[in-house]
Amino acid sequence: MKVILKKDVANLGRAGDIKDVKDGYARNFLLPNGLVMSATARSEKEKAYLEKVQKIKIQKRKKTAEESAAAIKGKEITMVMKTSQAGKLFGAITNIHIQKELEKEGFSIDKKLIHIDEPIKNLGFYKAVLKLHEGISTEISIKVQDENGNTEPLKEETEDKEEKYEAASYEESAAEPSASEEPEAEPEAEIKAEEVEAEDSEASQVKEENNA
Repeated sequence: MKVILKKDVANLGRAGDIKDVKDGYARNFLLPNGLVMSATARSEKEKAYLEKVQKIKIQKRKKTAEESAAAIKGKEITMVMKTSQAGKLFGAITNIHIQKELEKEGFSIDKKLIHIDEPIKNLGFYKAVLKLHEGISTEISIKVQDENGNTEPLKEETEDKEEKYEAASYEESAAEPSASEEPEAEPEAEIKAEEVEAEDSEASQVKEENNA
C-alpha cells in the first residue's frame, strides 16, 4: 500500500514522505494510530491535496535545514576524552557522540545526518559534515583533547621516562657482580683446605718417626 506520512515514523520516513508499505503494517498500525493516510488518490481533488501536503512538508524541512546550517556553520565543538600516554582514546568518537555534543549546544540534529570519514580514535582536530537536506550541508570542527587540555600525545615526556627507566636498569645491572666472577673463590678455598690437610699428614708422620 502506498501511504503519505502525517508524522515522522522511526525507520520509515519523515512527515510528508510517500512510502510503499505492507498492507498489514498500514492497516494494523500506521492508519489506526493516525501516522499516515492513503496516498492512493481516489479523485483529482484528493490527489492535489496530497501533493500540496507533501510539498509543504518538504519546504518546511528545507527552511529548517537552511536555518540550522547558517547557525552551525563554522562551529567548533570540544570533546574531552580519557587517553593513554600515546594519545589513544579509550573508545572512539562516532556520529552519536557528536550528536550529543551538539544537543548540549542547543542543536537537534539527527545522527544519520552527521558524517565523519571514520570513528575518531586519537587526539587532534577533525571535521564533520552535516548533510541537513538535499543540497544543504555545512561543516563543523571537532577538537579532541585529553583531561589536561592537550590535543597531542606527550611524546617528549614519554620518551624521557623511557630513557630514565633504561638508564636506571643499566646502572642496576652494572652494579651487580657477574655470575662468572663469583664462583672463582670456591675452588681456591678447596685448594687451601687440601694443602692444610697435606701439611697435617706430613707433621703426623714426622712425629711417628721421632717416637720410633
